[in-house]
Amino acid sequence: MLAGVAAAQANKEPVKNLSVVEVEYKSALSDFRPYNDQAIQSWVKANNLVGRIGGWRSYAKEVATGEALKDASEVPDTQSSHHGGVKP
Repeated sequence: MLAGVAAAQANKEPVKNLSVVEVEYKSALSDFRPYNDQAIQSWVKANNLVGRIGGWRSYAKEVATGEALKDASEVPDTQSSHHGGVKP
């Protein structure tokens, strides 16, 4: 082991032609946006909106295809026809 240390110290010529590499640091938190409270809305209205849009499948389709969802006012109400019409 000492022979390896001695050999490493014997060759002490300065190294020439080294180039300096610039290292750029960007913190993972530099684009951090803190949580902001959202306005409280009626959970009934929120559930009805999701139903008009098409439920969770629409959100999954949006992620899979990259297409944005239609405006909820343009989406037809398809849920009422599943069980023979509107509630009594």
